[in-house]
Amino acid sequence: MNTPRSADERAATRKRTYDLDDLLSRVTADNLHPEQDFGEPRGGEMWWRDDTSGTEDPSPGSPSRR
Repeated sequence: MNTPRSADERAATRKRTYDLDDLLSRVTADNLHPEQDFGEPRGGEMWWRDDTSGTEDPSPGSPSRR
């Protein structure tokens, strides 16, 4: 049986929307975490790499698998 939900219950289940510019404006040096190293790939992960230096390249480019 469907029971009527209160306005608070309906609001709590409504899908939230986010604005990327608003979210990024809230990033500060205090809440920005350092980069994490999760080790070598273990499956079919794709890594962006700068093949000349062996370091990860954060800019878009040609994906390569290790």
